[in-house]
Amino acid sequence: MTLLWDEDAKTYEKQYWQSRKNLGMTEESIKRDVSNLKLWLENHPYLPSSIVGVDENHWLENYLLLNKNDMERTKHNLELYFKIRTSLPEGFTDRSPHSADMYQSFKSVCLAVSPKLTPEGYMVVVFNHLNNRVSDFEVVPFAKRMVSMIDIHLRTGIHRTGTILIMDLHNSRIGHLARYQPLRLVRAFFSQVWGAYPERVVQIHIINSPLIFHAGLAFFRPFLKEKIRKRIMVHSNLESLYEYVPKSHLPKDYGGECADKIELNWRWEKIMRENEEWLNITAKKHKISDEKWSKINESSST
Repeated sequence: MTLLWDEDAKTYEKQYWQSRKNLGMTEESIKRDVSNLKLWLENHPYLPSSIVGVDENHWLENYLLLNKNDMERTKHNLELYFKIRTSLPEGFTDRSPHSADMYQSFKSVCLAVSPKLTPEGYMVVVFNHLNNRVSDFEVVPFAKRMVSMIDIHLRTGIHRTGTILIMDLHNSRIGHLARYQPLRLVRAFFSQVWGAYPERVVQIHIINSPLIFHAGLAFFRPFLKEKIRKRIMVHSNLESLYEYVPKSHLPKDYGGECADKIELNWRWEKIMRENEEWLNITAKKHKISDEKWSKINESSST
């Protein structure tokens, strides 16, 4: 089994409890809140009564952490988590890395995750088009990959306090913006999927920005919350990036000490293959049944 993190057990354990301590979580509060969430699910009128296919206590603890230890927010987003698999099935079905569209996504788009957290507990992710052929890019398999990463983290354990996103726009072209279709899915991703998977993005760093950058920012601006827009930083060189992200947490391609971005990108293809059964379970079982979904739609239309 491929390890998600290269940290030693002692470091992982320290960051695991630090991430919880930062949010006021203790062993006692976790036990209490997880128990309450399980009871809430059991009594919910249309959600599945449990989180199947995984250690439910562990999963709910991770999800509570993802929601900043806010019980009401966790419940609200759990409803979204189950709803989107029924309302947006194209984002969750057939997430096998063996499929042609997913394999093409790994070949054309890099999502390189640093194998260790920063001293502040942040996960570093690098996004980059690996070539400038616009036709190689498809947004749906790319979205599947992003969601799959968090699904796997929810299963295995979350010990981060936030995410630093580095967007290398070297190969980005104006034509890539037109590939963000269907627009319905893009809107739903920002309005619903981000709610169901409330990843805390603490910094967004733009490097190698082409002339189209402002056009791209204008395209995505309506989908981004004001606080996220304020976290975007544009760098004219890597030296200024190093002021925010240590070299020890960057791929070799950017003067860092981690493996190169291609290796880190394909590492997650292997992780997805090893977790393919789990991803299938989340797509089929972590959803509202079609019968209950029909009743929800009927009641909302009356």
